[in-house]
Amino acid sequence: VFLNEFEEFMGTKKVAVEVDEETAVLVRNKRSGQQRLVTEKMLFVPASDEEILEVRPLIKLADYEACIVRDKTGKDNFYFGRNNEERSFFLPPHSEIVKLLWSRGRRRERR
Repeated sequence: VFLNEFEEFMGTKKVAVEVDEETAVLVRNKRSGQQRLVTEKMLFVPASDEEILEVRPLIKLADYEACIVRDKTGKDNFYFGRNNEERSFFLPPHSEIVKLLWSRGRRRERR
């Protein structure tokens, strides 16, 4: 977009994110603090009272993989790659991926 000689730029520059099958956007409403995940396919431009917190990629699991997602209440949800409904997903708002640390013996405890 280019401005003509009698036009001037008013306001601030907005950031737009292309949301598709592989990408989602985590958005926070500045007034209420509510977070939502935008997954519908479009060019997403936040409103004046919204801010983009994060651009989230689609998490894909292979047949032999599993993933634990902890939600805001502390409940653990298990996703398995061998299940077609759970094979790929976006991480929901207020959730985190649980990482497990495996060790074997006393030697590894000292590291």
